[in-house]
Amino acid sequence: MMDLMARRIVLLCLMGLVVVGCAVASNLAAPRQRQLADRIWNECRAEASTRVKGIECLATRWRPAIAASGYPDMDLVDLMLAYIGAIVRRMDAGTISAEDANLAFAELQTRIQSESQRRDALRAQQAYQAQQAQQSQRLLQQMNERLPGPPITCIWNGPYFVHCQ
Repeated sequence: MMDLMARRIVLLCLMGLVVVGCAVASNLAAPRQRQLADRIWNECRAEASTRVKGIECLATRWRPAIAASGYPDMDLVDLMLAYIGAIVRRMDAGTISAEDANLAFAELQTRIQSESQRRDALRAQQAYQAQQAQQSQRLLQQMNERLPGPPITCIWNGPYFVHCQ
């Protein structure tokens, strides 16, 4: 059984993984995701005898669940798992204190959440631009159907016209 500090570290790590999962894994319903997180946490807590084993347990069980939910930024999950594993190994080696580890985990969560939000905003902007381009193409098609003479054709560059004739 893990000591109290190890339990706290593993709990903090799981909370970090849940933050990543909640940030963008919107395909997984929140109650279902919470149940999954609770189940994984309880299993890993019961099975893990060390901090490293606890993190390895979380990594092998949590990562596939996030991937299956359709999370688009698995590189962020991989980064978090690798970083947490490195910190836990340093804790076990005695080269970092629990307080410094907690600070490193909090900084990592903030950076990953910020990057996830930035990527979400970029995807939303790209989707909006694609929608605008489709609407412009439909409008051009409607104009071609109603106007006499040769049809108007345009070369597109993303959502913007480059050349129309």
